[in-house]
Amino acid sequence: MFFNSVLACIGAVQAFETAFVGTGGGPAYATWIYGLHIYRTAFDYTDMGYGSTLAWILFIVLAVFTYIQFKASKHWVHYAGEER
Repeated sequence: MFFNSVLACIGAVQAFETAFVGTGGGPAYATWIYGLHIYRTAFDYTDMGYGSTLAWILFIVLAVFTYIQFKASKHWVHYAGEER
């Protein structure tokens, strides 16, 4: 359950293809998500530096969030052979 929750959070933040294929950002930016913003900035506007910075920010935010989940898991994940 812990593994699935970590992967689900990472996958939710990195959702890209649904918005890109389905609407491309949608009318009035209705489906404009962070991953789509990174893609458009880097490849449509050819601003690779800013696109790379946005990708690093996404990586850092996900790393911090995953770290917090690992630290919090000590309170709700219990292993069968673990001694207390």
